[in-house]
Amino acid sequence: MKWQDLVPPIVLNLARRYLRNYGYRGSYADWASADRAAGGYDSQEILAAAAASARRVRDGESAGERDGQVLARPEPVWPFVAACQQAAIAGQQPVRVLDFGGGLGGSYYQHRALLQGIDVHWTVVEQEHYVALGQAEFSTAALTFNHDLAATLVADAPDVALLSSVLQYLPEPLAALDQIAAAQPGWIVLDRTPCTRTDAAELTVQTAHPSVYRGSYPAWLLDPRAIEATLVARRYRCVSEFQPIDHDYRADYRGFVYRLDQP
Repeated sequence: MKWQDLVPPIVLNLARRYLRNYGYRGSYADWASADRAAGGYDSQEILAAAAASARRVRDGESAGERDGQVLARPEPVWPFVAACQQAAIAGQQPVRVLDFGGGLGGSYYQHRALLQGIDVHWTVVEQEHYVALGQAEFSTAALTFNHDLAATLVADAPDVALLSSVLQYLPEPLAALDQIAAAQPGWIVLDRTPCTRTDAAELTVQTAHPSVYRGSYPAWLLDPRAIEATLVARRYRCVSEFQPIDHDYRADYRGFVYRLDQP
């Protein structure tokens, strides 16, 4: 018998919640305050962890990676695959994918086998130090990197926009979402989006799991009603909602698929 078997589940859950050294902590009035309390998302340790796992995927040593963690098997986002397929059926070839906050192309490598038969042009928009490494080591004819969202939306207007675990790390997440929606991709897929359990968005600090890397950064727990209002104003409607792989005691992680309504 393990010692955990002797502890009532409610006590064990509370202990895991309050004694762990990762996850969401605190509430902050503004981004500057949260940023001062965090280590920052642009640390070199985070980039090094992401690069190491991405190289293993690129070289065929691993089935996939996510947030610096190597995956034993691919964990595709099936609603995103369906959106790409719908775009292809509608005659949009190549299907231009905007992977906003896509790191070093982890989602591209996880999904490329599932998108065989579709001509896909995949653009990752990321921070400049990610883009420099991505261009140097991971770019292909189908996978490119850019740090300028506005320029990407003009030069290579997307058919499908994938926003996976990214909006919460932006100072003004709804403004970025609105900027993407204004370019009118046919589909917007929001994956791994932490949503608040209160009546409004909350600003906190998230600490990464120590098995991945040492890092902490400001993070929003987003209001799904504000997301909905932002996209409805741009003529989008939610056609599907799904459960991402993430979970946390303080947030409800949710996934959404929005489709552009034609005039």
